[in-house]
Amino acid sequence: MEVLQPYLDKTDLKLCWDIEKTYASDGTVNQKVLAFLIKNKLKVDQVHLHSLINGRSHRVIQTGVIDFSYYLGLFTNARVRDYCIEVRPKEKAVESLRNLESILTQV
Repeated sequence: MEVLQPYLDKTDLKLCWDIEKTYASDGTVNQKVLAFLIKNKLKVDQVHLHSLINGRSHRVIQTGVIDFSYYLGLFTNARVRDYCIEVRPKEKAVESLRNLESILTQV
């Protein structure tokens, strides 16, 4: 993060925020990573969405420890170009999309 910050400050470098990677496998938030990404949220071009359950990622949105309402709320004034649902199989991705739609009506 220390290496990236000067480039983010002086260039048009963009970030991808994989929200699940903000968390440790035990479900706690890595506050240093969170602070860095919030500070640079206007540089976030893509967001990866999937949940974390018992140390396992790529789970259906809204079934694990991640508060997606909080994170999506951070992006209301950002210029995110792409949101990627990282869940398989197709049926679980559709379930994630429906859960995401429900969240977005509340944000």
